[in-house]
Amino acid sequence: MLQIALEIPSPFNFQAVLYSHGWFQLVPFYWHTPSGTLFWATRLPNQTPVVLQVRSEEKTREKTILYLNADTDITPHKDHFIGKCRHIFNLDLDLNPFYRICRKDPVLYSVISSGRGRLMRSE
Repeated sequence: MLQIALEIPSPFNFQAVLYSHGWFQLVPFYWHTPSGTLFWATRLPNQTPVVLQVRSEEKTREKTILYLNADTDITPHKDHFIGKCRHIFNLDLDLNPFYRICRKDPVLYSVISSGRGRLMRSE
């Protein structure tokens, strides 16, 4: 089994991203609440089906790690799946302009501290 670890700068809240939209409840995703794991059925670039497992772990207040596991050897396609993961969880979206607005509003301020603001996308 291969495990890929993606370091995500805070604020980032894995469950908040999942729950921000209904994608996690639709195929090709399956959310397993007890284990906090998102199962994701996708394909290798050669069209071979693969099921990936994504979970997160907050390492420090400054960073969270997203773990991407596969039962199939996806080593040759590691960069491909990192790119898809970055896309699905909107990891390259610059939220600083949004957070600047949130800092000025007492109701929205909690958005920052709770790591909210990203929307999950389909692949």
